[in-house]
Amino acid sequence: MSQMSFFDDETPKRDPDDLAEAEPEEQKEVMKAWFLAHYDDPVNVCPYESREGGFQYIWSGPYDAQEELSGEFGGVVDNDVIAECAQELVDEHSCYEWSGPPDYEQSDDYLAEAIETSRFCETFGHSLDTIRQLLEIDPPLASKGYFIRLLYASAITALEAYLSDAFIVTVFADRNLLCRLVATDPTLKARKVELTGLVRGDNTPEKIVREHLLQISWHNLARVRKLYKTVLGVDWPDRLGVLYNAVMIRHDIVHRNGRTTDGEERVLSREDVEGVIGAAKDLVNAIDEKVRQLQSDHDGSSEEPF
Repeated sequence: MSQMSFFDDETPKRDPDDLAEAEPEEQKEVMKAWFLAHYDDPVNVCPYESREGGFQYIWSGPYDAQEELSGEFGGVVDNDVIAECAQELVDEHSCYEWSGPPDYEQSDDYLAEAIETSRFCETFGHSLDTIRQLLEIDPPLASKGYFIRLLYASAITALEAYLSDAFIVTVFADRNLLCRLVATDPTLKARKVELTGLVRGDNTPEKIVREHLLQISWHNLARVRKLYKTVLGVDWPDRLGVLYNAVMIRHDIVHRNGRTTDGEERVLSREDVEGVIGAAKDLVNAIDEKVRQLQSDHDGSSEEPF
């Protein structure tokens, strides 16, 4: 990032001399606003591939908060205040390494093609089969716990990919569902769009909706469950306690290197991995037939104008 980019349109303009004289808390507030406008938690914007070592920083990165803040505000804000701000960002967001901001304008066509051609149920099944095959490996004792935790997190990642792909493909295949999403989603309902952008084609309704959906954390099961019900009319099973708990454990694996907020290591077994695989498979089996029925119904239906 270029020096003094906190003068850009993303964050409030501040004169360096004025910022240097401000109280530390105000300085930290300015720095946090700048940082969060230019960096993001990888769990929100980056794909996770356990076989490739974790998050794939497709938007650039990983970045260290203190290094980036020092590069931007060093010489203006005291180094101790910068260090405090960086640590607060880590504590508040449970994020130690950060991604660059997603550029959906450049990647929209690529992501759209990847999703629309996805055979999401087969991909989900293949991912679970791969995890089960890897469970048969007997790693060295020193790395066994780490290995098991990666497989556990991968099972939730596979579920997350299915839920996102199935929903997006189904919604974009049916104009009526797309309209329902826009009418019921609070963020989309409140979205203001410049008419010039629509005329030029810079911001089509489909593009705005797609960007919104691609930014959703699809492991937020409570939110995703509501989307499936409200937009698709697809009910989920009632007993999802295993998966809700698994998402919390995955968060510790991804963000705290497998430790709880109390610093205790998450000790998982092969049986734990099998349990979350079974729970994820049960959920997909319960909703996939309904999703496919929606797609089948769409083939012969008429559509309302957007």
